[in-house]
Amino acid sequence: MSDLTVFKTPYNESTTTAAMRNVPRFGHTNDFSSLFTDDDSQVEDYAVGLIFMSAFMMGAFTLWMFLLLIFKCCCRRGGTASFLSGNRFQNPTTAYRIRVIYVNVVLLFIVFTILLVMNGLTNLQDTLQTLSNTNQEVDSVLTDAQTITSSLRKISQSSETIRDVLVQNLGNFCPGDPDLTDKTGFDFDLIATEAVQMLNLLGDFFTNRLVTVEDAIDSTRQTTVQVDEQIEQIEINDWQSLLIIIPNVLIPSFLLVGCTMAWCRVSNVCYDFTLAWLLTPLLILSNIFSIIMCAFIPALAVANADFCSGQNPEEGFVSESPDGTVMNILAAQGFDREDITMSDSTNISDSGFVFEAVRFYISQCKASDPFSFIQDYQGEISLAAVQVTQLKEALNAVTVPTLNLFCDKDFTQFQALVNNMSDNLRILQTNAEAALSLVGCDRITPIYNNAVYGGTCTYSIDGITWTFASFLVLAFMGMMMLTFRSSVYEDNVNEELKIGELGENYTRSVDISDDQGIEESGITKTNIDATSTSIEARAEMEETHPAPTAPPIGP
Repeated sequence: MSDLTVFKTPYNESTTTAAMRNVPRFGHTNDFSSLFTDDDSQVEDYAVGLIFMSAFMMGAFTLWMFLLLIFKCCCRRGGTASFLSGNRFQNPTTAYRIRVIYVNVVLLFIVFTILLVMNGLTNLQDTLQTLSNTNQEVDSVLTDAQTITSSLRKISQSSETIRDVLVQNLGNFCPGDPDLTDKTGFDFDLIATEAVQMLNLLGDFFTNRLVTVEDAIDSTRQTTVQVDEQIEQIEINDWQSLLIIIPNVLIPSFLLVGCTMAWCRVSNVCYDFTLAWLLTPLLILSNIFSIIMCAFIPALAVANADFCSGQNPEEGFVSESPDGTVMNILAAQGFDREDITMSDSTNISDSGFVFEAVRFYISQCKASDPFSFIQDYQGEISLAAVQVTQLKEALNAVTVPTLNLFCDKDFTQFQALVNNMSDNLRILQTNAEAALSLVGCDRITPIYNNAVYGGTCTYSIDGITWTFASFLVLAFMGMMMLTFRSSVYEDNVNEELKIGELGENYTRSVDISDDQGIEESGITKTNIDATSTSIEARAEMEETHPAPTAPPIGP
């Protein structure tokens, strides 16, 4: 294997992952691998632990909407808090304070819409792109592996034919002259016997190892096809980002304009109608969507954090990392390291081979190497090449015509088979080197690190968390905008409040019992008495004939 220091990537748990992993579960498990067991009770236990945060979000916003309905139905028109039911403001001081809050709420709504796209959806796009690139790299590895196995398969068939011919000549290599060894100096029977033994070892490899590798290639290729299909279904494009950002910027912008117009006491019937019966309902729909996302996304974020925080006590694995989760998932799916006997080339199961291969790579190649048989195979090829070369050199030294004469047998086809076998062994040696390079740590481990450490546990968790936080702020600010929706309509200030404020101002500025203060202010007691009488008269008139208030606009 190649230098291990080139590709090692340490896993560092992000603060986002730690925060999401530690959300309350109220006694339920946080083991992500529970989803892959056959025990329905474990799956249910994990799922119930995920929904607490989602249920809290949905419950809180549902209660808020219910309170708005109560305000709409029960708040008295003209009361101090009647603006909560959508009525126009009656008090200018209250209107000023609420509009200041409303403007800041709208600005935050727009800011977090932009953050949703920039930090949330962009990270999710990076996640999908990383997984797609990783899948293409895996597919490239599988293509190279399939090329090697196909070549080995063809060579194995040719080698079996040659081996059968050699076996037929064992013990009876030269029936016409039993003393061939003494005449030529070459023990052809011994050389052929040793060559057959080595070819039998290679045949065992073709029979056992090659079939297992081919099955693993087919299984992995099916997985890559499924991953491609899933990525295509959830791909996030630019137009989808625009679908979110355009309405979430335009709607609050128009509402902000309405608030500014009301603040400046500018009114337009058409614009008020648009605000009331078009933009406000659209805001309600947008808010409902944000609330649903607030309830749905936390479960994904927590599950993602659980995947990236798996526990594995084995040596060579980082505590609280996705490595532990992957190994636990393999165990839950029935893969077991005891299924494989690495010392016995004829006893290897598919599940054991997959387990050991995955364990080797995710441990950053610290675990036992399941591909050590390829190195053993290289040694067997070298020994077989030595034996076949000896046989080839013996044939060339004695020459085929001489053997034909001594043995009364035609060795022309036999020599061609030996030469062909020598060429096959060179190809096998090349394929073995290519296979070692193909399964090397510097080729496979970066693929795992990019997909799991980068895509799943960096881009994905950050993207989902940012998306959740943004939708949470959008839902909260949207509810604030609905609660203070009276801010976009012109005030309906009651004349009684104006008169009352006028009297209070006179009372604050002038103490009637202070003659010096009256003289300094230039206001006479007669003026004050007249003002008080006017205030009392207007108040009595308002009680008898109350001034009409403008009806609430919109929902």
